Amino acid sequence: MGTEEKSILDVTASSWIGAPKPGQISTAPTNEPYPIDAFPEIARDAASEVHEYVKAPIPMVACSALTQMALVAQGLSDVARDNRLTSPCSLFSVVTAQSGERKTAVDGSFSQGIRQWESEQREEQLPRYRRGKAMQAALNERRQARIKKIGALEAKGGPEMELERKEHESRLMDLEDQATQLFIDPIPHLYYEDTTTEGLIKSLGSGYPTAMINSSEGGVILGGHSMKDENALQFLAVANKLWDGDTIKQTRKQAGAIDVIGRRFSLSIQIQPDFFEKITEKGGRGSGFLARSLLASPESLMGTRFYTVPPTHMPGLDRFNLRSRELLSLPLPVNDRYELKPPTMKLSKPAHNAWVDYYNSVEKELGVYGEYELVKDVGSKSAENAARIACVFQVWAEGAGGKITIDHMMSGIAVAGWHLTEAARIFFDANKLQEISDAELMSHWLISHAATLTRKEGTPIMDEQGRVSPAEILRYGPHQLRNQQRRDQAFIELMADGINHIRYIKEGKRKLVQVNPWLLNKGISKNSNT
Repeated sequence: MGTEEKSILDVTASSWIGAPKPGQISTAPTNEPYPIDAFPEIARDAASEVHEYVKAPIPMVACSALTQMALVAQGLSDVARDNRLTSPCSLFSVVTAQSGERKTAVDGSFSQGIRQWESEQREEQLPRYRRGKAMQAALNERRQARIKKIGALEAKGGPEMELERKEHESRLMDLEDQATQLFIDPIPHLYYEDTTTEGLIKSLGSGYPTAMINSSEGGVILGGHSMKDENALQFLAVANKLWDGDTIKQTRKQAGAIDVIGRRFSLSIQIQPDFFEKITEKGGRGSGFLARSLLASPESLMGTRFYTVPPTHMPGLDRFNLRSRELLSLPLPVNDRYELKPPTMKLSKPAHNAWVDYYNSVEKELGVYGEYELVKDVGSKSAENAARIACVFQVWAEGAGGKITIDHMMSGIAVAGWHLTEAARIFFDANKLQEISDAELMSHWLISHAATLTRKEGTPIMDEQGRVSPAEILRYGPHQLRNQQRRDQAFIELMADGINHIRYIKEGKRKLVQVNPWLLNKGISKNSNT
């Protein structure tokens, strides 16, 4: 080790007497287990099977299942929190994770039944749809011919031309009436991925009334046309309106007037951490988009996902996909223009009392020094998301209609509450100093990983007393900390009074870092921050 390194470590080293209890590195919210038990049994069993086989993080699996459930339920019912506050039960989910976390496999598991139903419906309805389009085209040709003829007669003028022109105008009005009456039921188009804002509005305005954006590679959404600087806020504003269930009226010279009325829309994307920063920079928080979303940034399972023989049967997942098809096969509550008019499910009195308690408990923590002070935007939408989730759960478990029970409301609160705490953790981490992040990473590596590593000759790098050489940390440690300056700064943080995660010791000429035995005995992870 160089002179500079020796100086830093020697000056900072302190005596280790009685192995004091370690303290918190930071005051970040803890990463609590996901409340998967709050899901209806049919979804809980499916999520458990997918997690065990695919080996994706539970929060990612849960978010995928939840948004697919919302896609199926959102056309069947809205939810009322009281006599004035009514909303769709659509849900947005944004999961932050590195590429390779297997979201594609997870989404494919939960969307299988939906995609099969969509494919079957398209095949069944396509002939009728094409006949309708052909009739529309024929009517349009006749309309254009009449319009052209009327223009020619106006150019000629004269009484005789006037009579003939009026006859053509009368026929044109008949054609307009026929075109109005010739409405073609749209073919199901439930999933969008690579789309522009204008394309999404146009497709939803004239297409199937319930859909979602579903992408396991958020770069397709964030890196596509919709998220260019000049279009980012437009995309986010449209997404927000769709979450709210509001009408969208767009008038463009090229696209013409488009009305998006009576539509329900959910969203599920996975984005890498740098893309999450990008969406935040482009107005994701300021616009309210991330506030509406259920956020998750689960710890990666890479390195532990050893090969498993595929199961011959996944009964829970089969039941989940069958239920998707059953609910999708129910007639949609639409008017003659195929605009959704879903019935509204109200909260039972016990459910409403629980919802009010949750609303007030969150509101209390949004103030100065409150637990959710840094995520006021997310907190302001959390109670609404709790009601939406409760509605989705009840539709799946019992069908649409009736009042939402206290059990489903408490489940919705549990899930929404987890995502609110997770959002607080995510944004706390985003503002964390590098020195603190490095110290947490170093502590986690020393506690959970260093003891499993061996040198080339097979000897462990950490001895039975929890000691490891600083030089070997540069060789085997986290990639971010294979830098002497960052490594030593992490040591300084971990040896600070009140933290006491490690101590620096000398054994003859050897210099070693020793992990506090309290941590090794308890196996505390980096996300516990203790």
